[in-house]
Amino acid sequence: MRLMPVTVLVLLFLPGAGYAATPAGVVLGGECRQIDPKQTGFTCTLRRQGLALRWIEKQSAMPAERQERSMYEFNKIILRYFDLGGRAFEVTADFWPAAAKRTCYALKPSYRTYTCVDEKSSQAQ
Repeated sequence: MRLMPVTVLVLLFLPGAGYAATPAGVVLGGECRQIDPKQTGFTCTLRRQGLALRWIEKQSAMPAERQERSMYEFNKIILRYFDLGGRAFEVTADFWPAAAKRTCYALKPSYRTYTCVDEKSSQAQ
């Protein structure tokens, strides 16, 4: 019984460890793998820092029913991430400028809503 907490602590201090190495990260990683980018238009990856979502298809190019399903899956994985202790996630898109990304942060106290900040590289494009 005591071995479990020690194992988790050891995993957290290994190189490359982070959220993805926690029990919550293992669960969310499994849920990310269940997302089908061909159906949803986005990919889901769990990185050391947390959740990373990448749009591979513009929603405006999707039929209405597929847009609805896509947003459902997108928001479902975000809410699950927050339920499992995540507090910030990153969104990128294949059709955005190369260095563009959006970082989103959970708002207290419920953590079921979030706000996002658009970030761009300081390099000229």
